[in-house]
Amino acid sequence: MNPFRLNIFELFRNIIRTSLWLTLIINTFIVSFGLVWFTYNIVTFSCHWMRLAWFSDEWGV
Repeated sequence: MNPFRLNIFELFRNIIRTSLWLTLIINTFIVSFGLVWFTYNIVTFSCHWMRLAWFSDEWGV
């Protein structure tokens, strides 16, 4: 038997393992992007609300 030839089950196992790692990386990127976007929106809204409530400024100015 050729030691450089990969078993078909090893090949499928490597494909599944690689696809799971790629899925984990993509999901981590999506979640981190969503958290940064959500944090940005909360901070922006809070700044607008603070200017309106504390300093009697108008929205969006």
